[in-house]
Amino acid sequence: MLKYFISLLLLFKCISAFSQGISNEYESDFAWHVKQVDEFIELYSKKHDPPIILTREKLLKSLFNASGKNWNITDIESFINEVNSKKKQVYINFFDKDWCAKLICSVDWKGKPGHVLLTLKIKKFPDESSKWVITGVNAKFLKQQRLTDSLANHTLRIMPAAKNHTTSLHPFSHATAFMNITQVSMDKINIENYFEMPSKPQNDELLTFVNEIFNNRLLIKGTVSLSYEFYQVKGWTFEVRQYERQSQNSGWLISKLTQRPI
Repeated sequence: MLKYFISLLLLFKCISAFSQGISNEYESDFAWHVKQVDEFIELYSKKHDPPIILTREKLLKSLFNASGKNWNITDIESFINEVNSKKKQVYINFFDKDWCAKLICSVDWKGKPGHVLLTLKIKKFPDESSKWVITGVNAKFLKQQRLTDSLANHTLRIMPAAKNHTTSLHPFSHATAFMNITQVSMDKINIENYFEMPSKPQNDELLTFVNEIFNNRLLIKGTVSLSYEFYQVKGWTFEVRQYERQSQNSGWLISKLTQRPI
């Protein structure tokens, strides 16, 4: 099982001390390039040979973006208290429901260029197979189109049934930054396979997005940017982004920590 034991032992008294402290750690021998998000998730369980002594503190420090300038020390300390709770340790798993990919895609809508934000999650089946599915869509032009379709009364009310249930966004799509996302708008007869619909799709932009694809008004051109959000820590969301640079502190790293209502 891919899992990553979330706990932090970092106690710093100011933002500059935090930044300087983790920057120093990145210069040591244990730092590495985190190539994939599933590698980020399972990193805690990674084995290392002597003489490198890998402590939990050093490991977690290496997963933060050292060049970040906006770390809030009060938030960090509160986050540490939550994830370090002796009552319940926090784990994350690749097949968890409480994390997602955030994918900004370039699109061609009615012959004009645009962008859309897609939320994708891993869907696991009883036979242990899995795939990525789109669970949310956000774009200004979809709000406009939803109103137009509502007035014209010709929007889709149900997802068209797929002709071939074997086509999908395979579970390793993230490894190529979802380069295969273009097939969603090209494989119209199987469009059902690429989405996980909300309970009331008639009020959701996701169905409008499907409608635009189905009626040949929208074409997905490719991926512009990719990030991941994790919600497993009570009261907190942390974001992971890729940093490609000539540094040990590179690859998929924690880029943002945000407090959310409990």
